Amino acid sequence: MLARMTIKFASRIHTGVTETAILKAGLNLPMLPSAVVAVDYELANIPCNLGKVTREGQKHHFMLAQGLSQQDSLKECLEWIKTNTRDAVRSIAHWPGGVDGAATPRGDVSFEDKATASLAIALHAIQDSFSPAHAHRNDREVITRIFAWDKKNRDPGPDAKKQGAVEWDEANNCPGPGWKGHEAYDDVWRKDLEQVDYSRPHVQPAVDASAALLSLAFRAAMFTERISVNPFDQLMVVFFGTHFVAALKD
Repeated sequence: MLARMTIKFASRIHTGVTETAILKAGLNLPMLPSAVVAVDYELANIPCNLGKVTREGQKHHFMLAQGLSQQDSLKECLEWIKTNTRDAVRSIAHWPGGVDGAATPRGDVSFEDKATASLAIALHAIQDSFSPAHAHRNDREVITRIFAWDKKNRDPGPDAKKQGAVEWDEANNCPGPGWKGHEAYDDVWRKDLEQVDYSRPHVQPAVDASAALLSLAFRAAMFTERISVNPFDQLMVVFFGTHFVAALKD
């Protein structure tokens, strides 16, 4: 059920990546996949519109916050991921059935909603960080630029329809004249709503990072119940150091 709810709380565009990550994480939990994918039906439309940008929207969609530097925006996005993961860990640790799902959960599923909605929020930001519409990662998956939701990001460049036009200006670390616009890059990981297209750049790393976050959350929840010192912060440091290496310039 928790799995079904996790899917329930996510955007349909992200469903395939999240479902695949749940399987890759090896979480043998009948509850898990339905939940992590659902929160986006409410949160995918957090305002990120031109002229009406919200800080929550920028963090949720892993984009440059208005008035903040590249580095400070990255910090806010990572803190958003960390905070929501921590909320999920706290809920999972108090799951009546136990982390291993051995017992039958109680009728009140509010704890499931909290855990899976929090995971869905964190996963959405993680996955958006691998979308070329939201951030640029080089061939080593190092983040070199976080995009603002603005006209330059949203609209195609002047040569977008010209075959072979430069889409990314490597020298200046910015979209080139062949940039095809936000929408063209936003669904990079899907063949359709469920199937994941591993032939596209950044798709496998997005799945790997999502699976790592899920594994981390359940591991941290187990420690929360069994030892007095929770290694959550250390686990997140390793997670970010693995999947969110950045070399940003303003």
